[in-house]
Amino acid sequence: MISGTKFVGEISMSSVTIGVAYDYKNGLFYAGGYSCECVIVVNAKTLKVVTTISISEPASGIAYSAKSGYIIASTFSDPGYYAVINPSTNKVVTTLDACGYYAEFMDSNLKNGTVYAADRESSSGYGCVDEISGTKIVKTVTNSGAVGVSVNQKTGYVPC
Repeated sequence: MISGTKFVGEISMSSVTIGVAYDYKNGLFYAGGYSCECVIVVNAKTLKVVTTISISEPASGIAYSAKSGYIIASTFSDPGYYAVINPSTNKVVTTLDACGYYAEFMDSNLKNGTVYAADRESSSGYGCVDEISGTKIVKTVTNSGAVGVSVNQKTGYVPC
């Protein structure tokens, strides 16, 4: 764990972790547990694991939606899906079918709370990006196989 530019310690987890998101409202980190097929919830102040949330597939990308307040976890699986988690209960409220599979990276637009997930491959042979708002996928864009995704917070553009 790093605070600013200072290393402040390590967190012992029972899984390889990939993505991570922070819920500033409850002070918890959510980490994608790849080998435990779960999302690991960590208290940011104590650096202790609070709980794990089972999602039945390796978790990879994680994003927080400031608008809905949900944590969205992508799976590194075929077929791929997203688990929508309510951080008040730390329970999965629904799952959404991904446009493709092997989603590793996610990001969110801090202004409108929209979450974007990049899937490496799809049935068309190309990658794709899902735009998620609340508990729905509102748009899907096919691309040439981009693995990463990032939101330009100033313009709202999503280069991938």
